[in-house]
Amino acid sequence: MESSDGYSTDEKKRKAEEEARTVFGTSTKTQRSPKLERKDGDKLDQILKLMTEMKSDQKLIKEEIHCIRTEQEDFKNEIKRLTGENEELREENEVIRKENREIKEELKEQRRLMNIYEKDRKKSNLVLTGMTMGTEDPRELEEVIENIIEE
Repeated sequence: MESSDGYSTDEKKRKAEEEARTVFGTSTKTQRSPKLERKDGDKLDQILKLMTEMKSDQKLIKEEIHCIRTEQEDFKNEIKRLTGENEELREENEVIRKENREIKEELKEQRRLMNIYEKDRKKSNLVLTGMTMGTEDPRELEEVIENIIEE
């Protein structure tokens, strides 16, 4: 009984046995590779550790955010208070400036009136030079001047 490829069954068996011996006879031993489960376990442990660290970091960040928001609210209130104070001071400043302008105007008016008074007084004043007087009594001076004017 021959098969279609020209070999008998016995020859095929022998050839297969021989190939099997050569394959197994020439093989070399390899060292065992480390267990994959342990590596995966280590990685899982590392991941869990990182997750717990991230959770604690997240908690700290949330606390910091809360503190920052509280500070922002305080600053916002402080700004509102200072803005109100600033507005009050502006109003007071405007009142003081108005008073200052009024006082300046009054001072100008007083100076104007004073100049008018001084001019009027100088106009009606009579200046006598070259006379020697022995007294400073105003009544006696008036009498002496009247006598001089009448002469």
